[in-house]
Amino acid sequence: MKWNLKKVFKSFIFAKAGLKETFLKEQNFRIQVFSALLVFCLSLYFSLSASEILFLSFSIFFVLVAELFNTAIERITDLICQKREHNLAKLAKDISACAVLFAAINSVIVALIIFAPRLLTAFDYF
Repeated sequence: MKWNLKKVFKSFIFAKAGLKETFLKEQNFRIQVFSALLVFCLSLYFSLSASEILFLSFSIFFVLVAELFNTAIERITDLICQKREHNLAKLAKDISACAVLFAAINSVIVALIIFAPRLLTAFDYF
């Protein structure tokens, strides 16, 4: 199998454009990225184990990927409906937003399981 490096490189350029568009235009995505950075800093501060970092990483990326899919679904729906109100279009957007919500809830639960004992211990010292 021969690799077409030009196509591979272009795919990274397209992905970067999608990431930039989402970051610049989607407030929730920026909040999620900021939250991910905060969790990463807490991970360093509390010297988490490799398995804890793995669980957190999967949870964080699950939320970010869900948000990217949600944004894509919203854009496609808006394109197809061209700003006309349509019950199925609204339903598609609501369902994709619900997927992000479930991913975020999962991420919060994972973070609480990992960080709650450490935070409670840290606050005992104050």
